[in-house]
Amino acid sequence: MEFENGEISDDALPEWQSVEEAPQITEYSVPLALQFNEDFTITLKSTYLKYEEVETVIVYVSNATNYIKVSEILEPSETDDGLYEMQIKGRLNEDDNLDGEEFRVHVAL
Repeated sequence: MEFENGEISDDALPEWQSVEEAPQITEYSVPLALQFNEDFTITLKSTYLKYEEVETVIVYVSNATNYIKVSEILEPSETDDGLYEMQIKGRLNEDDNLDGEEFRVHVAL
């Protein structure tokens, strides 16, 4: 799996912050299924008021040994719904180990 502006990291996953001050994803839009060698977009929305401070999103797959740090910005939504939005664009490369398998993709600001 690749993402525009993404970098694979084998470091330990960052500590999760469930405190009220941490940016939270309040809405999201994801494809129902990913196809090999096809582009996809994940849209994330947040009410985080310090949106200009959010410049990275973490993407990881359950049971994977690595994760991906994607450099992308959170910005005011074009729909004027009071939310801030980030779109990350990716592509699932063909991999015989993934063919026919189900897996969960997780995303965090």
